Formats: sequence, C-alpha cells, structure tokens
Amino acid sequence: MKEILNQILTEIHEMKSEIAGIKSVQQEMKSEQQDMKSEIKDIKLEIAGIKSTLQEHGQLLRALEHRADITGAGVTRLEEKANYLQGDITHLKRDVDDLRSDVVELKSNVARLADEQAKISENQKENAKILNTVLDSQHRQERVLEVLSLRSLESEAQIRELKRAK
Repeated sequence: MKEILNQILTEIHEMKSEIAGIKSVQQEMKSEQQDMKSEIKDIKLEIAGIKSTLQEHGQLLRALEHRADITGAGVTRLEEKANYLQGDITHLKRDVDDLRSDVVELKSNVARLADEQAKISENQKENAKILNTVLDSQHRQERVLEVLSLRSLESEAQIRELKRAK
C-alpha cells in the first residue's frame, strides 16, 4: 500500500516538475514574442525614415527644377545645372533601387515574423491543452489519493477492532 502511495506521490512530483517546465517554455515564448514586436516596431521606424528621406530628395529635386526654370542665365549655366541635376537623379535612382531592395527585404522579414508569431501562437495553444490535461490528471489523482486515504483509515480501524475482539 505504501509503495502505491509513494509511486503516486512520485508521479505527482514528476507532473509538477513537467508543469514547471511547460510554464518556463511558455514564458520564453512570450519573451520571444515581445522581441518580435520590438523588431517589427524598429522596422516600421526604419520605413518611416526611408519615406522621410524620399520626401526630402523629392523636395530637393523640385527645388532644383524650379531654380533651373527661373534662371535663364544662359546655355552654359543651364548645362552645368543639367549635369548637376543628372548626377542627383542618378544618385536618387541608386537610392531608390537600394530602398526597393530594402523594402523587399523588410516585407520578407515581416512575413517571416508573422509566420513565426503564428507558430508561437499555435505552440501556446498546444501547451495550454497539455497543461489542462496534466491538471485534469492531477485532480483525478488527488481524488484517488483521498479515497485511498479514507480506505486506509477504515482498514486500520477495522484491524484495531479485530485486535480488541481477540
């Protein structure tokens, strides 16, 4: 009888240990999820910076074009400005190409993060199910222990009565 109780007690301790492990894994997943949210926020900030840079470049380009229209100082001066503008346009095209590749990479990262977040969410659901199963089993075992304890007390009382009757 003691062996069974000790075995049940051992199993309960093992279950408590497993539950603690599950809780630890769940905390790690929550931490990773917070890290991903932070990374997404950083990506959004970077995109906002890129948009601002594009607007600044656009404003610079418009200002240069306006200046070229207003100044009619001559063909030589217009050629110099055109060369200057051409250099800026080439630089802007390179910047736009760089930005496009950055945006593609950012989209890929966001998609990857969304997939990872979905996996984490699914893992959390699975862990919750496992935890509920473990808790249900623990409750059933506690009830069994209560019944066994009562039976043990009843058996001891009957043994005492038999000893007194002798």
